[in-house]
This record gives sequence, C-alpha cells and structure tokens, in this order.
Amino acid sequence: MHDRLRVRDKSRFTLPTGASYPYLPDERPGITVEGPGFSVLGLMDTGHTGSLTLPLAMAASLPLEKAPTVIGAATSVGGTQPIYGARMKGAIRVGPLVITDPELQFYGQRVNVGLHLLRQMTIVMDPVGKRSWATTPDRRAASPLSNYAGRYDGIEIRVEGERLIY
Repeated sequence: MHDRLRVRDKSRFTLPTGASYPYLPDERPGITVEGPGFSVLGLMDTGHTGSLTLPLAMAASLPLEKAPTVIGAATSVGGTQPIYGARMKGAIRVGPLVITDPELQFYGQRVNVGLHLLRQMTIVMDPVGKRSWATTPDRRAASPLSNYAGRYDGIEIRVEGERLIY
C-alpha cells in the first residue's frame, strides 16, 4: 500500500489468510492469470514496467479486436525480439484484479505480470515457504496505525481495532 516495501519477520500476525500462489519452478514469485480458455501461473515481474505480457503463441486463441502488430522491440542478453500488441475483448483476472478489454503485449515464453498491475495490489511474499499472496487493498479501511505494526527488537506490535497491541 502507498508504494512502499515493508520487510517483516514471518509470524502468524504478518501472513495473510486465504489462498496463496506457489512460486515458479525457478523460485520466483508467481500469480494466477486467467482469461478466456486459459489459467496459468505468471511471474510477478517488478522489472517489467508494463501491465501484462503473454507468449505470442497464445494470441491465436484469444478474442482480440484485431491481429497483433509490432509495437516495439525487447533487447536482452538473448538478443532482440519484436513486441506485439493488441486489445483483447473481454476480461482477464490477474490474482484479485479483473481487467476488462486489456491492452496486451506478446513476446517471450512466459506470462509476465508487470509493475503497473502489481502496484494495484498488496503483495506478501514468503520465500522460505515458496508462496505469495496478492490482495487488493481496501484503502478506506486502512488504518494509519498499520504503519507501526511489525516486529522490533523482539517485540511484536499489531493493530486491533483502533489500538496498537504489543
């Protein structure tokens, strides 16, 4: 929330309840991406400044407004490859977010969820447990006291109602 990174000790107070997403086989955090006819585990890619990138092979099975066209190029240690773009008709769910009629990019071999979408969620990562959670923050319910919750020199501080408890 508020574009901040908080590192906290893992405890029963700091891990969310509910379903989590497994890490990818290469031990990077994953998130479920679902659309018409597909459900895949995508990479939470904070280095990708866009929204959502899918492999070009998926384009043929999606309800696109028109065929993908080249909109740029991606250069990496593996070389340069074209980036294709197209608008999809319908909705895609990325974790807890639903995006209607999204502008999609196509390149590479995996589904990448970029920073533009990740910034709209609260992400909790448990690298030891190889799982993560993504929620949409309820900005109306967020208490300023939550800024102080955490573990400090062996003391656990949490928010209950409108009070800090240690």
